[in-house]
Amino acid sequence: MGAIAAVVFDLGGVVMESPLHAIARYERDHGLPPDAINRAVAATGEQGAWARLERGELTVEAFLRPFEADCRACGIQVDAARMMGDIAETTG
Repeated sequence: MGAIAAVVFDLGGVVMESPLHAIARYERDHGLPPDAINRAVAATGEQGAWARLERGELTVEAFLRPFEADCRACGIQVDAARMMGDIAETTG
C-alpha cells in the first residue's frame, strides 16, 4: 500500500450541524420557496460559485457576489453575506 496523499473530511452534518439547516432557515426567514437555494446551486453546477467555494477556488469574500448572481439567474434574491453569516453561526 502506498503513502496516503490526503484525507478528506465532510464535517457538515457529522461533527457540526449541517449548513443545509441554516440555509432552510434563511429561505423561510426571507420568503424564499423551500430548496430554492439548493436548486440554484444544482443549476449552476461545477462552475457555479458554490462549487468553486467548496473546492477552495474562492474565498468567502470572493464568493458572495458570484453566488448572488447565480441565484438571480435562477430567479431568487439572496444576501450571500447574511446567509453565510447564518451558516457560520450554526456550524461555527
